[in-house]
Amino acid sequence: MSAPIQSAPLHISDNAENEMALTADELIAWHRNYDEPAKNALPCQQFIKIGLFFDGTNNNMERDVPNSSQSNVVKLFNAHKDVDEKGWLNESGYYKFYVPGLGTRFPENKEWRESQDGKAMGKGGQARILYALLQVYNAVHRAFNNDEFMFSKDEITAKLQQYTKDVETNDPIADAHAQRPNRHTWFEKLTEELDKKLRAARIARPKPNIPKITLNVFGFSRGSVEARAFCYWFDDVLAKDGTFAGMPAEINFLGIFESVSSIGFANSASESTPIFWATGHFAWAREILKPLPGCVKQTVHYIAAHEQRRNFPLTRVTGKNVTEIMYPGVHSDVGGGYAPKDQGRSPEMASLLSQIPLLHMHHAATVAGVPLVAYSVMTEDLKNQYAINSSLKDAWDGYMAAGEFKGDYKAMIKEHMRLFYGFHNRYLNDFSAMNSYQDAGPQDKEDLLSYNALLKGDLEILKTRVYNASQGGAPYFTPLDAKEVANSNLWQQQLYNGKVAPSDEEKWALKQFEVTPVKFGEAYLPLLRNYVHDSLAGFYLGGFSSNEDKAQELLKMARTGKTPDTQYRQQVWDNYQDLIQKDPTLAASMQGKIKTLNDADDASGFHAENAAKIDSADQATPFNTDEQAKLAACFPKQTDANVSSELNPALKTQTEKRREGSGYLRQRAVFNG
Repeated sequence: MSAPIQSAPLHISDNAENEMALTADELIAWHRNYDEPAKNALPCQQFIKIGLFFDGTNNNMERDVPNSSQSNVVKLFNAHKDVDEKGWLNESGYYKFYVPGLGTRFPENKEWRESQDGKAMGKGGQARILYALLQVYNAVHRAFNNDEFMFSKDEITAKLQQYTKDVETNDPIADAHAQRPNRHTWFEKLTEELDKKLRAARIARPKPNIPKITLNVFGFSRGSVEARAFCYWFDDVLAKDGTFAGMPAEINFLGIFESVSSIGFANSASESTPIFWATGHFAWAREILKPLPGCVKQTVHYIAAHEQRRNFPLTRVTGKNVTEIMYPGVHSDVGGGYAPKDQGRSPEMASLLSQIPLLHMHHAATVAGVPLVAYSVMTEDLKNQYAINSSLKDAWDGYMAAGEFKGDYKAMIKEHMRLFYGFHNRYLNDFSAMNSYQDAGPQDKEDLLSYNALLKGDLEILKTRVYNASQGGAPYFTPLDAKEVANSNLWQQQLYNGKVAPSDEEKWALKQFEVTPVKFGEAYLPLLRNYVHDSLAGFYLGGFSSNEDKAQELLKMARTGKTPDTQYRQQVWDNYQDLIQKDPTLAASMQGKIKTLNDADDASGFHAENAAKIDSADQATPFNTDEQAKLAACFPKQTDANVSSELNPALKTQTEKRREGSGYLRQRAVFNG
């Protein structure tokens, strides 16, 4: 079982520096935890500290920073000291490494563009974990070898590719009778090789003395799952005495936001398909259901109270010295990733709700001895990434004062949902009157208003189910009509058609909508109205989301040369034709990409040669940011009606629309709870 859940604080400061300040006791703890050479230590002594930062699914530092949508993992990475940084961020023997989110570009593993396999299934996770582990070897080697790397970038890529081939890929020319290596057997051989190499280098250069190697690991979303999995992988490379190539080593701090494991078949498949055994903990994610290994000294896990998506089940943490804290907001309100003004919320970075858990994680990590710079010595750019404003403080304090956030996980969730349903009840029929809605962009308005309409439909079906249950189930012979189906989520439809009696949770939720709506001036409403985002409304299972997704889809359409088969696609294609007529440079770029890709596909030669040509073509043809933005503008506003045909048939057991079909009236699954 997990440790008892804690609540986020009832009050916050109106500025970042005060919110991050250490108390006298915390300063004492910081001095105790912050390893540094003692005053009477040998002159040639070096502590090694390594920070590893695993970003969330579809989060990527290079892509996200320009529009201020970087996650909290990126902001913490920017605050971590490193031997190659300048000013207060510079520190000898300190290293940091960033790992891009699943489904985004990761050149080190030859992932040259965004991928649906990564976003949907978690493909590429093991390569990211291995990349982090190899960088640990690199950092240790650099610390006593005049900054010489143990592996070049190309050598790291080769290792990642070899692992994928040996462990994850079915090789058609391999001996079918040969035993295939798994992660443990593959790593046993690699660890032996690397330890031998590192020990030899250490013998050749015994100075400086290294009293301890300290790792600090951070993650968000599936990146949290990667961070947790990394802990087991690192524990496996340690000797029985806890040393790393003969040097004492530990994971001092594991700081994670919203640990969501949907690796392989997600847990949602167990509810909507015959794959009843699906949990989302396949392959490399399986280990996180176990307690963390002993090499992890402290864990802090922040959890989103308002996250309801069935494809984002929470996996709580077990192990020693684990702290889990629940925050108001949805997934990316805790881990970051929303840009200012997304869905009309939070007009500037300092008003993003995710800033609060960012400051608290920085604070907790600092007390634990993680080498993050203090706010007072941050650059102005970094201070801006950490800023909060007084309006956010007022909204936070008003919300937290309205609830009694006590008890176990379920009790605390229920109290947050009481306020959440009170908000939705207040605006159920006045949704478009909210300032945040009016400030939203056209696509966000469509997403928000249409999902509110689905809530209305779900409530009507639930009311009928409650009545039918009170009548012994007899009235169920009346099928749902076309309008009811169009205006509700598939989950409520399935429960109705299956004659499933409402659960106590559903009946409680319905009661929250049967009371008189609260007054518009209720103090808890501003946080929900202006700062908490709607992850159900904005999460697409069908349709096109990122600019790169849209650009890649147009490239695919242009390569096939086929006539678009839906009215929406025809409109996209017509807009594209108008665009390339007006922009010959973009037209030439598109034609160049098509030729490069087609030439690679048509090349003759051996399998390995052709694979290399295709990889080279993939590397040469991604769209730049400007091209992506221009091509994305060809896509009109998406609605459930005009892009529902884009839904993968495998997902039609979950939804018949472009968003999740579960709705607001149920909670997500929780593992290790």
